[in-house]
Amino acid sequence: IATPTFAQTAPEDAYDYRHSVMKSLGSHAHAFFLIFSGKVDQPTQMSTHANAIAAIGAEISTLFPPGSNVDDSHALPLIWEEPEQFSEVAQNAEIATARLAAAAVSGDRQAVAQAFRALGNSCKGCHDRYREDHD
Repeated sequence: IATPTFAQTAPEDAYDYRHSVMKSLGSHAHAFFLIFSGKVDQPTQMSTHANAIAAIGAEISTLFPPGSNVDDSHALPLIWEEPEQFSEVAQNAEIATARLAAAAVSGDRQAVAQAFRALGNSCKGCHDRYREDHD
């Protein structure tokens, strides 16, 4: 039986992929917020966005493979210098995204608000330590 071999992902491609996935996460979070805040009347789609957020959250730790930092990235080298600490932050994000999805299904507005705030805090915690400040 032949086993396929895969070329190692180029750092620029890993960055492009990471950037696309994180942009998607932000877009789903924004769409979720627009529905939750009542600015958009699509309540049946709130769980769709929450589930997408959770699916992406489960993959965050895989988006920063060793050697994937590139010059135009906003990711700080600290991610690769302290992989255990970054792994913990990524795991916290995974938990926060899963809790948001569960809260959205519950229909409990207070639980959704709490979970969405917790997700925001998780994102902020990671960005404050591991992302270059930019305007």
